[in-house]
Amino acid sequence: MTKVRKYKNTLPSLAKYVLVALLVVAGGVGLFGFPRVKAAATIRVNSVLNTAANDGVCTLREAITAANSDTSSGAAGGECIAGNGMDTIDFADISGTGTKTIVLTSALPTITAPVTIDGYTRADSSVNTNPSPLGLNSVIRMGIDGSSCGSNCGINIISNNVTIKGLSVYSMTVPVAAIYAETSSSVVIEGNFIGVTPAGVEAGNTLSGVTFGTATQNSRIGGSLP
Repeated sequence: MTKVRKYKNTLPSLAKYVLVALLVVAGGVGLFGFPRVKAAATIRVNSVLNTAANDGVCTLREAITAANSDTSSGAAGGECIAGNGMDTIDFADISGTGTKTIVLTSALPTITAPVTIDGYTRADSSVNTNPSPLGLNSVIRMGIDGSSCGSNCGINIISNNVTIKGLSVYSMTVPVAAIYAETSSSVVIEGNFIGVTPAGVEAGNTLSGVTFGTATQNSRIGGSLP
């Protein structure tokens, strides 16, 4: 007599395995042990203030901190969202037209995490399209003025994979440079006005405009085209 072996329905067990796999992926580790890739955040500056408070606005100061720490700047609506990996800080949400200027009254936080700070996201701005040796036709609408900041007020970078573009950085009193990449790799400083206002008026910094430290590698000052 042939015995008939009864098998239980295996679908519930299979569903449990799938659920566990999804939970593992959601927790930061993918299948087969590969780490989960974070989706980058776009942190939108909406104020030219130089403050850091839970006051319903996102300032450049708060945006850099949010990118560095992957935390939001506050619970109020309008605050900077948390960073998440290779973030972008943009200025599209600053209201009004024409040039907007952030007047620093204290030093900005040091950049310690990968980020792109893109001043060309500001309304009415545009990158240079003139080839060398023609003059620039770029339009910069986002200024950072250090004239009221005191000493040691430049933009300091100690992270890899940082890009700064489309900003006018001027009147900085600094020990090294207005933009200083001390110990970094893959830093790109391109399409900025350094030592002049967005209107092109000379307003020099006390020392260098941009400096890469001797430990900074694989980095570039200027665009990739002439």
